[in-house]
Amino acid sequence: MATKRKSDNALPNLEKLYFGKDDAESDFARGGLLRQGFMRTRAYEEALAGAKTLIIGRKGSGKSAICLMLRNALSSESLCALVTPDEISADEIRRFQLPGIPQEQSKQLIWRYVFAVQVAKFILAAGQKVSDKTPELSGKLGAIRKFLLDNGEIEDLTFTERFWKVIERLKGAISVEAFSVKLKVDGQVQPPSAGAKAHDQLDFLEAQLNAVALAIGLSTEGQPFHVLVDQIEKVWSNDRESDSMVVGLMLAAKDLQRRFGFAVATVFLRTDIYERLQFQDRDKFRGDEFHIDWNEEHLLDLILTRAQASLGVAITAEDLWDRHFPVSVDSQDCQKFLISRTLMRPRDIIQLCNACRDTARNNRHSRIEESDVRKAMALYSNWKLSDLQNEWSVNYPFLADLFVLLSNASYMLTRANFESALEQVKGDLSVRYPSLGHAFSTDTFLSVLYTIGFLGVVRHGKTHYSYSENSERQIQANDVEFVLHPSFRNALQSTSAIKLSPFESQLDINRRGIHTRVVREARLGQFEQLRSPRSERGLQYLESSLYRLRVGVEKSALSDELRTEVVSNLSAMQAEIRQAVEYADPSVAREVAGRLYRHLSQIADRLNDGKWLLEDRDLRYIFQESVEELERFIDRGGPGEFSA
Repeated sequence: MATKRKSDNALPNLEKLYFGKDDAESDFARGGLLRQGFMRTRAYEEALAGAKTLIIGRKGSGKSAICLMLRNALSSESLCALVTPDEISADEIRRFQLPGIPQEQSKQLIWRYVFAVQVAKFILAAGQKVSDKTPELSGKLGAIRKFLLDNGEIEDLTFTERFWKVIERLKGAISVEAFSVKLKVDGQVQPPSAGAKAHDQLDFLEAQLNAVALAIGLSTEGQPFHVLVDQIEKVWSNDRESDSMVVGLMLAAKDLQRRFGFAVATVFLRTDIYERLQFQDRDKFRGDEFHIDWNEEHLLDLILTRAQASLGVAITAEDLWDRHFPVSVDSQDCQKFLISRTLMRPRDIIQLCNACRDTARNNRHSRIEESDVRKAMALYSNWKLSDLQNEWSVNYPFLADLFVLLSNASYMLTRANFESALEQVKGDLSVRYPSLGHAFSTDTFLSVLYTIGFLGVVRHGKTHYSYSENSERQIQANDVEFVLHPSFRNALQSTSAIKLSPFESQLDINRRGIHTRVVREARLGQFEQLRSPRSERGLQYLESSLYRLRVGVEKSALSDELRTEVVSNLSAMQAEIRQAVEYADPSVAREVAGRLYRHLSQIADRLNDGKWLLEDRDLRYIFQESVEELERFIDRGGPGEFSA
């Protein structure tokens, strides 16, 4: 029994442990942990410095958290404005087109106007802080205020602004009369089109704002004014118009710093949206990009930071994991088990740890136990499968069909297996999705499932996922073996690499009856007759045999996933033998040996069927030897060495 650490009594209990809310907006509000439990990552630092202005990441990777914390840090000095398009304006934005200019440029004008309004408000606020304003400067600041009033922009353009209002202004005319230049804009020489007119008006507005900025001393030195743009997915629908809207945003954001040297626009964009965009100047954004990637170390640091924030105590990683979590789950280190069930995103690990804690509390446990983690995984797996489908439903509407295709099967599959299963449903898919029929090939589907993190690919015995560090983003022509990601296996009832139920002890079921019989016979003076040294030595020999087999599997060239499952089964079988030795009952020993023999034979058969032992003669020999030793124990009551 482990010795209780001295610090245990001083640590808060499981009731207070919490890892935060699912989304950044809720976690930022009261009751959330984002403010106290935020990690200042490199993505945050780059955006704060204005060095990277295009922050790209998958759903749940922390984009909105960075955006909100930037706003929190900069708002105290009025150096920030947050812009998020509203869903009700989505159709208006997508359809918006001004005559005389290309579609992308029309969309760009929307964002240029939005940015100009935010810059105008910043200049107005900065100008009010100038103590010795000249009458001329006061007049210019008054003109900016009148411009905002004339165009209905005096309120903050944040979560509540409706973009359809912006569009209506651009369709008509932006009022610039506040600057007393009506004749310069609407004079005798009229612009040739509505698009050209809106373009000229914005050029003029930006020139006026720059003149006032120069007068109050705003410069390119120091912390810039940040315009943060988030939640673009609300108005994106995976069509040409939506793509033009996003491209227009990117172009306007990149252009902002050129037009206003004291301002910078940072766009937070989902990976699935960014990867769909095709436009001529894409190569000009490479230096602006920052792709959010997480690894195991950073996710564990995040969980510790969140735990400290919820408990109100600066605990160590050892305090957190030793006190509140089991040492291992399914023979795998608990931390590695939990991390492996994520797509390397903060939201995943937060949700899973919260699910484990909630399950333990519902079961009235004082700490999270291994059974709690397993039960939480069943719930979490359903969440993740649903979330993945929702995340990519616009890009890949056929995902649900592929999920069904891969359910109730081995979580390891070959290209040939997948192609065979796909052939059975390809005709139905072509009917259901006629516009995508040309893309329904094995390579296309495998590439999609790999790209979104649903499948990993086995290369040189190691499983790689698209989000892994230094991993290829696309599958290769010579990739033939694939693995279903652990987070989706429970939901799809695909929990074995070789279609095998895990070995589970049955001794606990009969523990009370056997123990009672042992005690009763001991009282009758028959305990010495019951105990069989030969049987005990035989079990210990079998345990050593399984240990040698387990070591052989651990050192083998089997894939990570397959090796982990086999080792987990062998470890459980070893534990069963050790428990049988304690019972000191030959009938129990024979019963245990019989179940071990059947289970180990199944493992060997499945490995042979899948041709995983074909090129590993040593491992095949060890399996065969271990099965035969179990068989001899059952037939003769023990191995030959102990038969005398």
